[in-house]
Amino acid sequence: MNHDEDNSEKLLGNCVLNTIRNNFRTTPTIIINEKKTIKEEFDKYFVTSDYPRIVSEDNFNTSCIYMQEGYILSITYIDDCETLSSLKDQTIEGPIKYLVIILNYSEARCIKTLQIVGHITSMYDVTYIVKIKNDYSILTYMPEINVTTCTLQYDSPPTILSTCGSNKRFNAFPSKKIQNYMGCPFKVGMASLFPFSTFTNKSELYIYKPLEEDEVHGSDVEILKIMADTFNFTLDMHFIFSAEKNPVVAVHYIDFLLNGSLDLCAGGLYRIYGDLVDYSGVYGRQAIIWMYTAKRDTRSWQGLVGKVNGLYLFVIFYFVYTIIWQLFCMFDKQSVSMGRMLIHAWGALIGTSSLVEGKTLKQKILNLMYLVMCIHLTAYVNIQMFSFLTIASPPTIYKTNTDILQSGLRPYLMMRMKFFMSDKSYEAFANTSADCESFSDCEEKALKLNGVTVVIDGQFVALQAETAVNDEAITLSTHENLLTVYHEMLLRKDVPIIKSFQKMMVRLRESGISDRLYDEAVGILTKSKSENAAKNMMGHSYRCITGCSITLAQSAGAFYVWMIGCGLSFCIFVIEGLGKRERN
Repeated sequence: MNHDEDNSEKLLGNCVLNTIRNNFRTTPTIIINEKKTIKEEFDKYFVTSDYPRIVSEDNFNTSCIYMQEGYILSITYIDDCETLSSLKDQTIEGPIKYLVIILNYSEARCIKTLQIVGHITSMYDVTYIVKIKNDYSILTYMPEINVTTCTLQYDSPPTILSTCGSNKRFNAFPSKKIQNYMGCPFKVGMASLFPFSTFTNKSELYIYKPLEEDEVHGSDVEILKIMADTFNFTLDMHFIFSAEKNPVVAVHYIDFLLNGSLDLCAGGLYRIYGDLVDYSGVYGRQAIIWMYTAKRDTRSWQGLVGKVNGLYLFVIFYFVYTIIWQLFCMFDKQSVSMGRMLIHAWGALIGTSSLVEGKTLKQKILNLMYLVMCIHLTAYVNIQMFSFLTIASPPTIYKTNTDILQSGLRPYLMMRMKFFMSDKSYEAFANTSADCESFSDCEEKALKLNGVTVVIDGQFVALQAETAVNDEAITLSTHENLLTVYHEMLLRKDVPIIKSFQKMMVRLRESGISDRLYDEAVGILTKSKSENAAKNMMGHSYRCITGCSITLAQSAGAFYVWMIGCGLSFCIFVIEGLGKRERN
């Protein structure tokens, strides 16, 4: 070996080692490919280094290598570009970084070969070290969007990152994610599912109808607007049909992704299509819950009699008092009218008249004890009336799904969609359901007929706020979810921006922006009203928030008693008058 070749090998060895040191935070495992073609002078640099090495005889075939942690660097040493053409038939592993050393590089001979494999290497961490004259250059292919065709272009020249003789630090494996879509249209299919996407004139829409931005609203649309601003693409939205409020497989719009008519499908969709498409990552979730009507007894004077328990004890004391008084009078040989005695004793009991005056000490003591009992009766009735007319008892609360199944309430479910859970207790309960035509119809029947139905939590919040009466909720839900559905957007597998899109979606979710957009789509005021209505339903059940006033309507029973008493008195008056007239 002459002196120039020795310096060349030394320069290449130092270049590779410096590249490793400057671009890996931890010690990588090095896979040496084509061991037979590596010269001994070059190999000694790796023998003296501390990097762990694995020898492989196959070009780029690292699929058998698996590591739990750390980085893997695959170094392939080839003599000319013809060997590089085999790369298009190899599987490139995403987590592995590839360093391809081309010893005999000629731009005239290699440029076409590099362009052939450029569309593969432009999406992965593949970097080339090529020998040009007496120096080595480090270059790679970066993905670019063709402004005219809005597709990835592969005929652009490679990007030179650095030269081996330079002392400047550089990134040998720059990010290959597309960050600029060059204003090209991004074709999006929008399904309908509140609050992810809603349409102003849904009845007029048809499959693949183009949509203007003001025709569709919801959290998914706002997320896509953020993506459009971030990656500089133009939203080109089209309507697609999907069954609302039910995670069922709908394959018709998947064809739009597979044939390239759409780049993405959104609108509260799910990860249910396997490997046919790629996914944005979870950005939202919805709970499927039981909804039921929160009904409690109406507060009125008619129900007061049933509320005031134990009145018969005071009636017993009333009769005991009159009997004892009568015995005292008989013992003292006093004449007393039994009717007059009963009337005065009853009047004192309800606080409307005085007792018959006691003439002896035992009668006065008996009157005193009876008056104490009358005071207790008045306090007892007043307290019962006050609590009955101001403090409503709480409605029946069903906290778990088991509570619903054992409640005796009738479920209202759509016949073709009610068996979405493989649970025997749920299926037995669903078999007792009454049929309804749509989700809205199920909600209406559950409200009117005091039943239960299945809703998604986003729809339930709006319904609870809409149906609240006097700021109190009349619809409640279980605390336990029947099912939790995770929403993801569907992406065509060959969309150039897919990796950047997925990374951005993770950032939106972790920062809470996607949840915030969801709440805004539901309606912050609607959600607040729903929460307050639920709190008021429970709060008004136990304490007096508005001063515990008793209205005139609630006290109507006293007026009815007064009118009945006046009517009876008038009848007696007429009867007595007629009796005197006959005697005269």
